[in-house]
Amino acid sequence: MWEQFKRPARADRFQKKLNREMEEVFIRNAIEFGNMPPRDWRFFLDPAVYVVLLGTGPDGSCGLAADSSSSWTAVLGFLSPVDAHIEGILRAKPGLGYEVRQACRVPEQHFRAENGEWSLSLHLSWVALDGRMLLSPGGEEPCRLSRLVSKEAGEEAPIFFEVDAIALDDADYLYECAGLYAWEHTHKHPPLPVERAAQYALREGHPMRLPLDADRSRLELALFDPEGRNWHYLPRQVAFES
Repeated sequence: MWEQFKRPARADRFQKKLNREMEEVFIRNAIEFGNMPPRDWRFFLDPAVYVVLLGTGPDGSCGLAADSSSSWTAVLGFLSPVDAHIEGILRAKPGLGYEVRQACRVPEQHFRAENGEWSLSLHLSWVALDGRMLLSPGGEEPCRLSRLVSKEAGEEAPIFFEVDAIALDDADYLYECAGLYAWEHTHKHPPLPVERAAQYALREGHPMRLPLDADRSRLELALFDPEGRNWHYLPRQVAFES
């Protein structure tokens, strides 16, 4: 249960969140009183988030990769473009392919959930066993650790919808536990072409299906570093310790 993993977030990130909320109120008031024309809402600019478009049929139809639990379904988002390509390679159907896009270029209605809230499932790490990436027992998609990022719905789309301070601090915690302190810079400026880095990661990650009799206490969290071109593995328990 990811909800057990709670730590105080950085003050500067909460200040940025507060500033956005204040600016949103200002902009909405300006629009309402005719002092500002309506504008296009854009999501997930700071930091950049990447989504995966999967081909679903020979007629060119496609859909965004999603994540779900027993209580929600949301578009899947990545802080790392390399991780987004890993997802695309693993989930693309033969002959149909995939495409990685920045979430800010996706129509905002895709982030509106069935319950009316605005939501995104933020990928935080892959799950592994004995140094091998794990796929679901049916092999349909990779196993992951994620956090649901959501915003209450109003009558209109929110002006700002970004990865929140708590989710970013969760990512910080995991990467720093793995010794990857410059992860944000690396995600922005990967040293290899991102698709090639993803292919290399998969060759080294040796994906396999989760054994039905797997000892879940031995599961690991796996983070790929495209700069060092290697995987870093953490005990799964680090995500559930306060």
